Amino acid sequence: MLSESNFVIKKYLESERANYRFSIVNIQNGKRVIIGTIFNGQVNLFKTPLLPGNAYDFPDSSNSKIKISISDGIANYDGVIHRGTWIIRIPTLYAINYANKTNLIKNFSLELHETDCSAEYYEHDFSYNCFLKQKVNFGVVFIPSIHDEVYLGTISDFREMGLKIPVLGDFCLYPALNDQIQFPEFARVVKGFELHSTTMRIFGWKNVVVMYENTTLGITLYKGFMNVANVNGIKVLNDEDKRMVKASYSLKDFEEYKGYLTHAIQTNGRIFALFVFVDLSSHFYLTSHLYDLGLRRGDAIFLLYQTVSWFPYYAVGLEAEVISKCEELYYGSLTFFQAEWVGDFGKQAYEGIKK
Repeated sequence: MLSESNFVIKKYLESERANYRFSIVNIQNGKRVIIGTIFNGQVNLFKTPLLPGNAYDFPDSSNSKIKISISDGIANYDGVIHRGTWIIRIPTLYAINYANKTNLIKNFSLELHETDCSAEYYEHDFSYNCFLKQKVNFGVVFIPSIHDEVYLGTISDFREMGLKIPVLGDFCLYPALNDQIQFPEFARVVKGFELHSTTMRIFGWKNVVVMYENTTLGITLYKGFMNVANVNGIKVLNDEDKRMVKASYSLKDFEEYKGYLTHAIQTNGRIFALFVFVDLSSHFYLTSHLYDLGLRRGDAIFLLYQTVSWFPYYAVGLEAEVISKCEELYYGSLTFFQAEWVGDFGKQAYEGIKK
């Protein structure tokens, strides 16, 4: 009985097939859009299909282009020029050139769209209006600048304008973005705060002196480190109310924070974790003041958030005396910088970048 029913249904569908009208659906910005119909064997397109990479034209060459976007400009909403975006621009350009040169993605080539919508700070109107003008060129993924508040602002702006593309984290360590339910569009490519605690565990260090600056990044790094430290049984020796220093710490701030630094030294802790901006010179001024209060080479090992070798010379107006003190204290310290070569591909990429 069942087979006869199937046969009857099949014959009915065949007889009626000529009357079927099919809709052609194209996914655009995460939504199903009807762009045409198929009726009686005829295809009718009344809207242009959006192709992978947010492209409307088929490529002329054998390689299809995949467009990605990056926020690597220097503009901030307040007009202050930011100098740090080269940290992500140079490696991104290298990665694209390497992938295209080696045909890493077979039959596809990468294309970069560069934006200048929010470099260092997030301000809704500035970023949103900038994104709105350029969103048709964003391609399949967007890489914001290196600052956590810009990541959160970018995700918020994209949601507000209905733009559904992944936001790729390069240097972002913001712990809240680990929540894939709350932030499904975010993809992290680097490890987070466990780097510091893992290193301490490997070396058997259980005590640490922590200082951080009153900035979005400084507070984020501090909170993330503390969460991991508490889980791993790491004890912070200096008092909580003597850990945070002002943003853009400078030589003139010594007297204001002398008590904080003296207290840090008097804990007799040998491991110092400093979550302070290197590229604004704050890191070096803070370290030089620890030197002024008696800290010397061998007294402490610093866990640094960024590499420090080129910044004393890159920072404008940094005094030679400050550089000299930092060079002594940083000897034998450890720096955490997101630059990792993993597996066979990592080895090949590393060899390629050396050429």
